[in-house]
Amino acid sequence: MTDRIHRFIVPLKGVNTFCTFRDGEIVPANALPLVGHDGHAIDEEFGWVAWIADDGKTIGRTHLDAVEGEGGFAPLRMPEGYTAGCLLFHRQVLFVGGECGEEVIGSFDFASPEPKWMPLEVPKQFQKHGKRIDDLLLDGVHLIAVDNIVFPKYLLRYDISSPRAPRLIGVSDLGPHGVYEHIACGAVGNTWLALLSTSFGMGGGYAFLSLLNRHDFGEHGWLQAPRNDDFTRRYSGTDPATARTWHHIIFHGDILLIAADKDGVGVLDLRSIPRPEHALVGDEFRYSGRLDGPHRRFVEECQASLKYIRPATIGGPVVSVHSIPDSSHCLLVVETESGLDTVGMELPS
Repeated sequence: MTDRIHRFIVPLKGVNTFCTFRDGEIVPANALPLVGHDGHAIDEEFGWVAWIADDGKTIGRTHLDAVEGEGGFAPLRMPEGYTAGCLLFHRQVLFVGGECGEEVIGSFDFASPEPKWMPLEVPKQFQKHGKRIDDLLLDGVHLIAVDNIVFPKYLLRYDISSPRAPRLIGVSDLGPHGVYEHIACGAVGNTWLALLSTSFGMGGGYAFLSLLNRHDFGEHGWLQAPRNDDFTRRYSGTDPATARTWHHIIFHGDILLIAADKDGVGVLDLRSIPRPEHALVGDEFRYSGRLDGPHRRFVEECQASLKYIRPATIGGPVVSVHSIPDSSHCLLVVETESGLDTVGMELPS
């Protein structure tokens, strides 16, 4: 069976390149050196590419088939004082999350000859200093905006079935896992939603993988590990062998893939692990020792099931991972002596 063609912008020998993935192979098309590795989005339907530029003050844009960088399209300027942090396309509408007073999320319509900034509705608790959106996830016709460091934190759900008239339809609280917790990114699976976050305190830093129900955002447990840095190794008092660096996550169905630096790729298959019936609330987040039997067993089974794979084809730390739907492969972005590079990996059966 021939895999469906999928399109990516990934680094090849240090240069960000538009590629397809076909029959188990990465097929380079054209170089797009101005498109950053982080902070870019592809409009699969119409071929637009957008990326964060000028430290979040502007959005660059081009087409996938452009030979030269911007492809003749002028960059889009963000509102004064706005810092863009994440991008997501849906049917030619580019959604932008970031930080700017009350306007933490908005959009540009790329079908317009001159796209204009349109802020989205946000709840009152977002309209304060320090609030920002650090990731945008697409779940069918729903846009999920992931809140960041200022507690309390939330997930915002928008109906974007009409992307030029998005509607805020839900706000869900996120429980705290540690002090100064920062959410790095999220991922949507078939039935799960995962969030990768880090915290840092007097005892060192920790990384967390929170596992939520995709449909109601109830959290059922989390994995945690000491961060692999000098301060944490010195003051956490934990076994250095348990320290981890988790950069990025993505789902392949309900298999969670983790870009795990020198550990390679973390693989957590959630398909056969029973989900606790009720979600965690209150102090259950702060004190893992208070978890009841089902939640404790769930976390223990997840920890036992998490395996690390380091293919012989990678020569450096894995910094991000890309799932390829309808395929048994994924793409790994790795650090090399000459810069970032990308290799394919077949998933374990």
